Amino acid sequence: MKTTIEINDDLFRQAKVLAAQRGITLKELVQMGLEMAIAGEGAPARGTRIKFPLIGSKDQDHRITSHDVYQAMNEADEEEAQAYARSMRR
Repeated sequence: MKTTIEINDDLFRQAKVLAAQRGITLKELVQMGLEMAIAGEGAPARGTRIKFPLIGSKDQDHRITSHDVYQAMNEADEEEAQAYARSMRR
């Protein structure tokens, strides 16, 4: 089936680049995106909390939980913010 859709110029350019990088046509990229959206494989809705799975370990004292992951992400964000602030002072 053929149809016409309107998308903004920036999104169109980004889609063309992504399709070229993947070695597929824009038509194939759009079709893949629609299939993913319909199957529910797209990005989670804004505000949706992502729960990380537990990662097993033979040593039960070193289990990594979603709390550990969130804490590490927050620490990385803080370090990045501090590095950016230092670079702005120069």
